[in-house]
Amino acid sequence: MVAVGAEHAAVTGLRAEQLATASALVEVLAGLLGHHLARSQTAHGAHDGGLTRLHVFTVGGPRAYASTVTGPQGIADRIRTAYETADVGSLSDLLKPDVRWGDDEHPNRCRNRDDVMRTFSGWLGKGVSAEVLDTETGAFGVALRLHVNWTDPTDRARGTEFFHVFIIRDEQIAEIRRYNDSRSAKKAIIKG
Repeated sequence: MVAVGAEHAAVTGLRAEQLATASALVEVLAGLLGHHLARSQTAHGAHDGGLTRLHVFTVGGPRAYASTVTGPQGIADRIRTAYETADVGSLSDLLKPDVRWGDDEHPNRCRNRDDVMRTFSGWLGKGVSAEVLDTETGAFGVALRLHVNWTDPTDRARGTEFFHVFIIRDEQIAEIRRYNDSRSAKKAIIKG
């Protein structure tokens, strides 16, 4: 009878471990499904009366991403840290090789990773700093509300408080946009 009880306990323990592993896997898959569902519905135009409907089902709470998968909040945290520590090098691997920043007509437009890194490094070299006042994530990216301390008086005309929006594609920054109001920034990260 003792041997049967020990065997039952070993099988029950194995089943509990398998259930815990399966539960964790379901959480990861739910997070990934939500991310890909958002991209798919946008790409394929799932509309109902002009409004895009997005149904994301998560198990075990929001942001259920595997440690090897960078979710929107993980990217937001890395961007925020780069701004707060003035470590632009940490942004490099987040940028797509063909990342875009700025209008085509802008004299300082950026059209690749090197352009973006050179622009950020140039500002830091001049002593410009930025304080992140708020961070928000959406299906299409990350919005940072910034307070920028310009060192050149002529740059102050650009404004000291504004938003940088980072459009995310394939878990990398594909585009950086500037917005002067929260409504436009929020729309960019929610609707694309």
